[in-house]
Amino acid sequence: MAAMVLVKIGRKDNLIAAHLALEMCQLIIVIQMLARDEEKGTNIHRYGNSEAVPILYSFASFGPGCDTVDKILAILFSATAETDRTTENFGYAKKSDVIKKLMHQFLKLEGEQHKN
Repeated sequence: MAAMVLVKIGRKDNLIAAHLALEMCQLIIVIQMLARDEEKGTNIHRYGNSEAVPILYSFASFGPGCDTVDKILAILFSATAETDRTTENFGYAKKSDVIKKLMHQFLKLEGEQHKN
């Protein structure tokens, strides 16, 4: 899904890119809820601990002057980093480094297109 966000940004489809990035945030929260339920021995979200929701921190720095693509990328990078952190105990391969490399490549290609 993270790669699709980059593809949509590359195609100037900010609406779908934002939708996918926000969906990643929702999935991270669901994973955290399931992990908490497993820890508490329930499956109906019966218990809460006023826990932090780190993915929400990525939204705090947005101001009215912030570029739409920059906002989407900030959410995307926060989502991939939080996914890495949340799933590290499940044996999933980290994805945030791959996404950053893809983004750097994309920005490089974008810069070359503007020169031509």
